[in-house]
Amino acid sequence: MFQISSARPERTQECILTAPLGIPRLVSALGDAREPVRNGMLSSPPSPPSARKRGVQLLLITTVHRIEALILLIALTPASEEFQKLVAFENAFDLIFSLIEAEGALTHGSEVVEDCLSLLANLLRLNISNQSYFRETGCVKRLAKLLADVNQDQDSEEPTPQWALAHRDKNLWGLLVIVQLFLIKGGVNTPANQTAFWNNGVMEQVLNTAFGQRFNVNVTSKV
Repeated sequence: MFQISSARPERTQECILTAPLGIPRLVSALGDAREPVRNGMLSSPPSPPSARKRGVQLLLITTVHRIEALILLIALTPASEEFQKLVAFENAFDLIFSLIEAEGALTHGSEVVEDCLSLLANLLRLNISNQSYFRETGCVKRLAKLLADVNQDQDSEEPTPQWALAHRDKNLWGLLVIVQLFLIKGGVNTPANQTAFWNNGVMEQVLNTAFGQRFNVNVTSKV
């Protein structure tokens, strides 16, 4: 599906828009609706080998579907503001943040977290409506928490594994890019975004990141 969307993005968008529940189903795949089944399997009595094998296959299929949906949404959302709005209003922000947290957040997350941040950037870049919706649905607080958690992780006595450092810094850089999207000079939403970031502690966490000297990420100011 990703290959098709890359070759003919406009046609793919059209097909999804006209399909019954096309966008809701695509976005809901990010939430892994079959998660309760997995929890149930883990807490239930031991199953026969064949049943356990089917359970593992189900988990793999679910994970693949979720990743495919994520990659497809990244491919479809860069250019169409209307498509971005439709995706965002299907609870996409909440699902993306939940997926980031489930995949290890900024400190331990790898490619899936990077893809989640890419999708967030696509949905928010120069999209006034989505930025307002992001603020109004409490997502600024979740953004601040991601920054606070990665700062706190670096203050803990247990060091971040060496293999995770590159992904951590890339994830942090990606989140800081998203912060910048809200602070465009002269932007209609910029004053409201600045207020929301200040009230929810985003700016405090950015300053902690900038002056903490714990990351290989340069944080600079823009005028």
